[in-house]
Amino acid sequence: MIKGQEFIDALKIVAPGLKEILGKDFVLVITDQEQFLDYYPADTFDLKIQRGNQIPPGDPLRLAMAQGCVQSNNISKEVFGVPFKARAVPFYDDNGSVMGGIGVGVSMETEVTVMELSHHLQNSMQDSAKALEHIASTSEMINDIEQVLHQHVTAISSAAKQIKSVLGFVQKMAAQTQMLSINASIESARSGESGRGFGIVAQEIGKLSLDSKTTTEQIKTLTDQIEEKINAAIHGSENVLKANHDQSVGIQKITATIEELTAISEQLAQIAQDL
Repeated sequence: MIKGQEFIDALKIVAPGLKEILGKDFVLVITDQEQFLDYYPADTFDLKIQRGNQIPPGDPLRLAMAQGCVQSNNISKEVFGVPFKARAVPFYDDNGSVMGGIGVGVSMETEVTVMELSHHLQNSMQDSAKALEHIASTSEMINDIEQVLHQHVTAISSAAKQIKSVLGFVQKMAAQTQMLSINASIESARSGESGRGFGIVAQEIGKLSLDSKTTTEQIKTLTDQIEEKINAAIHGSENVLKANHDQSVGIQKITATIEELTAISEQLAQIAQDL
C-alpha cells in the first residue's frame, strides 16, 4: 500500500529521471480522486493527458481507487499508436483513505514485435513442415516405383544372360551342323553320281548353318549391347535408390529441426507475452 503525500511529492521529484534509471520507456500519471495532477509522457507515445482534466469513467485509475486494488490492462497499438501495458495503483493518506492514483504505461512495442515475429516464424515452420511432408510422401512413392523398376530391369538383365546362353548353344549346334555338312559333302563326292542328290542337300544344310551362325553372331552383338545398357540402367537405378534414401534421411533431420524451431518460437512467444 502506497501512503502519504510525502511519497507523492518524492515521486514527482524523481519522475523525470525514472526512464533513464529503469531503462524503460513509459508514461506516468498522478491523480487525485477526480482529475489528473501530473503527467509525464513517454518518448515513443503520448496519451494527450492535460493536467486538470477529469479522469474518464471506466479508466483503470478510477477502478483502482474504487476497488482499492491494482488494475492492469494491455492497450493495443490502435489506441495510441504504440502498444503498452497500463498499471493503475491507488495511494492512501495516513488515515488509510484513498487520496488518488498512480498510473504507469510501459511500452510493449519490442515485446509485440517479438511475438509477431515468433508467430510469423511458427507459421513459416508449419508451412515448411507441410511442404516437407509432401516431399517425403512423394519421395516414398518415387522410391517404391524405382524399386519396382529396379526389379524389372534386373529381371531383364537375367533374361538377356539366358538369351546369350541359348545363343551359345545355337552357335555350337551351327558349328556341328556345318561339320556334318562338310562330312556329307565328302561322302557325296566319294559316292559319285549316286551321291549327287545327297551332296546338294549337304550344300543347303551348309548354307543354312552359315546363315544361322551369322544370325546368331548378330543377335549376340545386339544382346551384348542390350546387356551393357541394362547394366548401366541397373547402376543408375541403384544410385537413384541410394539418393532417395539419403533424401529421406535428410528430410527426417530437417523435419526434426523444424519441430525444434517451432517449439522454441512458441517458448519465445510465451516469454514475450509474459514480459
